[in-house]
Amino acid sequence: DDYRCFVMDLEIAEDMFLLSSQPVPDQRTLVHHILVYAVSGDSLTEVLEADAADGSGYTCFGAPFPSDEKGASLSDAGNLPILVGTWVPGSQPGAPSDEMSTHIPAGSRIVMQIHYNTLAGEVTEDDTRFEMMLTSKPTTYLAASRPVLLPGLFAAANDPAALNKHLFTNYTDDPITIVRLGPHMHLLGSRYKAEVVRASGDTECAIEIPKWDFNWQEGYPLP
Repeated sequence: DDYRCFVMDLEIAEDMFLLSSQPVPDQRTLVHHILVYAVSGDSLTEVLEADAADGSGYTCFGAPFPSDEKGASLSDAGNLPILVGTWVPGSQPGAPSDEMSTHIPAGSRIVMQIHYNTLAGEVTEDDTRFEMMLTSKPTTYLAASRPVLLPGLFAAANDPAALNKHLFTNYTDDPITIVRLGPHMHLLGSRYKAEVVRASGDTECAIEIPKWDFNWQEGYPLP
């Protein structure tokens, strides 16, 4: 497995608003997933230094920060840069919305992290690209994508019914509107379910996938 980050040439000179995006993998036998971030501030300085030192991207894991140790850059998902694009097997391009966008602040650079599985096929040159639809006009709603990581994931050997679950709490005083969920598991995953737990204790099914298919990973809008 090779986790590689690439700093894209595009420089965001003024505040922009992302309406839609789509990573387009080239070598699909090698590309396992793609995460694209808008990086700014001190984090951008770290990224540019790593890119300049290597010359052909740099090693990273999950997040766009330089990292030789798996998991080190995912220690605090709340501090990750702005996620502006994802691709996993089965991804379909989302329809743009004139009412909802993701804010990309001026001075940001786009960093594309690609996970290559080098055992899946012959290692060759990859020309993966990233497409964005941007506007300089603010939209009615601003959305933010955040990874929700399941800590302590464990499945005992030869246990096909292993169950992992976690309760994520909104500790702020502000309500959170969830508009979309995108489940992600690997080949051992068999089913997926997410529920909304209200303050009263009542639960509502947000999404349920009774038969997980690694080759069909999609984001699903909530009603």
